[in-house]
Amino acid sequence: MKAEELIEYINNGILVNGKKRKFDIVDFYLLSDINEESFVNEIKENISKSHLIKIKSFFSENKGETIIPGDFNYRQIISTKEEVNAKRDNKGFPIPNTGTIITVEDKHAMMNYIMEHNIPLTTKTYKLVRQRFIDGELKFNKINSL
Repeated sequence: MKAEELIEYINNGILVNGKKRKFDIVDFYLLSDINEESFVNEIKENISKSHLIKIKSFFSENKGETIIPGDFNYRQIISTKEEVNAKRDNKGFPIPNTGTIITVEDKHAMMNYIMEHNIPLTTKTYKLVRQRFIDGELKFNKINSL
């Protein structure tokens, strides 16, 4: 990926399945073969200061806490199923068993996807991949609807 391409994506988003959405750090890693630091080092001499600032800001905004497989945070994420997109009662609280269940197996598949694509495993990248899974952009296993 070239610096100009990244600026274009940051400014205008990315087209996915016919819909434009905000470009994020997962997109960067899927389209690039180097990490953030190497990318900045490679381009910093050949782009304007304003573009360099924009790119560094993009990377900074997309930082997350590192998740190490096997550590407490990883086990906490992986070990529980969760319900998303549940209907809400008149007070705004989720109504159990009215949404979609993300299983432990689904979460393992998400973590594997991140690692297999050489994307740093962070709270941010996990949340982005999880949202893509919920939105139907990524398919691993059939998620269980209640």
